[in-house]
Amino acid sequence: MRECAWHEHDAWRLEVYEHSRNKMLMIKRSGQPFGRAMLYLGSHEFQPTGAPSVRIRFGFEGERAASATVLDAQLVVAGERIL
Repeated sequence: MRECAWHEHDAWRLEVYEHSRNKMLMIKRSGQPFGRAMLYLGSHEFQPTGAPSVRIRFGFEGERAASATVLDAQLVVAGERIL
């Protein structure tokens, strides 16, 4: 599991992981019981299922995702990988 944070408080942390059965990339808020599958849109950008206006874009350093940006209409939140 990889974690991305915008603040030291858990409510501002996202966990990105691979689903154990279907191998889909998933995302969830830290502490939540389940996540949402992410649909790949290309160029390191994903859409969480059930949230058609939301985009999650990963920034890379070499072959490793180092940051994530969440875009929802005019709201933009960016964070650095912490784990």
